[in-house]
Amino acid sequence: APAPTPTSTPTSTPTPPSHAGRVLLPHPDFRLFLAIDPRHGEVSRAMRNRGVEIFLLPPSLHDPDLISSSSPSSLSSSASSVGNGTATTATTATTTTTPNTPNTSTPPPPFHEEVRLLASQGLFGSSRRLRAAVVAAHARLAAACVRVHKRPPDLRELAHFAQLASTLACRGWPALAALVVAWRQIYLRSLGLGGADMVVGLRVLAQMVREAGVGSTLGVAG
Repeated sequence: APAPTPTSTPTSTPTPPSHAGRVLLPHPDFRLFLAIDPRHGEVSRAMRNRGVEIFLLPPSLHDPDLISSSSPSSLSSSASSVGNGTATTATTATTTTTPNTPNTSTPPPPFHEEVRLLASQGLFGSSRRLRAAVVAAHARLAAACVRVHKRPPDLRELAHFAQLASTLACRGWPALAALVVAWRQIYLRSLGLGGADMVVGLRVLAQMVREAGVGSTLGVAG
């Protein structure tokens, strides 16, 4: 009988200790671009910390006419309302106030930063009249808060208001309902207004709606 052939034992590759970690090196040419529609969410903070966030300003915001035609002061002379194909002009109503009652009808000077902030949210891109009315209401409420020694709303409240109104409009809310709910939640509830201050805030809201001439839908850029 032939002698048995000895079998060779395979050599095992030494494995690193279990406590040793694996180091993953990114490829030098690796790039990842995320295009996010703010109507569907936003990038998480963890992803933002691992990349560079770039904001592209819409071309329409570079138009010099955007500021001049959207300034709140343009509402002081007249407000045009269109109905059935004809335009009518309504003059600004004057109100008499007592020394202890804030004047909520005086239009403030133009605020370029506020106008650009609203336009960048995409909500008021198609309605300069609505955008101007919101900026004017924001300034009126801020002035009223200063008179009673309360913290006035700043750009943070204005941005949150535009975001909430835009979200509600994208979900099918009527324009008037979206503006009223956003105003109540951001300007009245968040600022903690109550009593007489709440009444002033509601009057500013009513004046904003009248000046804006809100229709059935809001102009949402997208």
